[in-house]
Amino acid sequence: MKVWEIFDAIDKITPEAVTNSSTNLIPENTILLVNRSGILKHTLPVGITRRPVAINQDMKALICSAQVHPEYLAHLVKAAEPNILKWVRATTADNFPIQNLKELKIPLPPLEEQKRIAQVLDQADALRRLRTRALDTLNTLGQAIFHEMFGSIKGSKEKASISSQNDGPEWLRCKLGDQIKLQRGYDIVKKDVREGEVPVISSGGISYYHDTVGALGPGVILGRKGSVGKVHFSKQDFWPHDTTLFVKEFNKNIPLFIYYFFKQFSLSDYEASAANPSLNRNNLHPLYVDWPAVDNQLEFSRRIEKVENEMQILRAGISASKALFAALQHRAFRGEL
Repeated sequence: MKVWEIFDAIDKITPEAVTNSSTNLIPENTILLVNRSGILKHTLPVGITRRPVAINQDMKALICSAQVHPEYLAHLVKAAEPNILKWVRATTADNFPIQNLKELKIPLPPLEEQKRIAQVLDQADALRRLRTRALDTLNTLGQAIFHEMFGSIKGSKEKASISSQNDGPEWLRCKLGDQIKLQRGYDIVKKDVREGEVPVISSGGISYYHDTVGALGPGVILGRKGSVGKVHFSKQDFWPHDTTLFVKEFNKNIPLFIYYFFKQFSLSDYEASAANPSLNRNNLHPLYVDWPAVDNQLEFSRRIEKVENEMQILRAGISASKALFAALQHRAFRGEL
């Protein structure tokens, strides 16, 4: 249910299972929606199946009559998402009464007009999806550039080089702690937080905002407890939470390189305890690594910044596409498209 058109599924059953159970075979071009799930706290998943499927008790299928175009109705249901989510009640599982959906009033123009409206919405949504896929591709490009330039930089307790790929005058075999210094973040309780513009970054990411700076940006932050080993980058000044380690000293190394270095580094191998997972800087500082020269790090950073500029343009395009699509959906639901 993460895609608009559903052609396949991970789980499958046999025709005998359909015959000998209470499930029904839902025909192709049927609208599927989730009506019982925690995701209904913020999203109503809607899609159209392009093949016969079986569904479980967490979903409903809307089978269209000959007077209703499936894509048109699917778009209307998705456009009604804000209202439908207001119906959600938290019992054993978040759900909404299907009777409310049955009573939802919709504009129903002639079939050909429905098809025209659906085509307009499909084209607008296709543009948004295309830009989103392009952004997803760019999101993976940083790691690809890192591996192209530096290979896989691993840590070792041994001083001997672990990768002949990294031999050369531009590489230095050294301890990680000789290049950067990690520091444990600072404790802060929610009641002491004063509203501001400084992000408080915990192991899982930005938790809230504070009015006091704990570390200067740009910064690299590692999950110490909770989301152990998760890596974050902050362009601005920030407050590193007690559940993190952050790079306190870069020693002329490039922060963007350090960020991608840790993203490809197997931090989970250095957890202090399997029973109570946590990341200890004393387990990381003594590790020997093959370290590239600052000039190489700068070249990497310049390439990444070009990618990030393209990503920024794409994000703006996606926001514009979403706004256009939402406006078109709203007009369609009011019968004005």
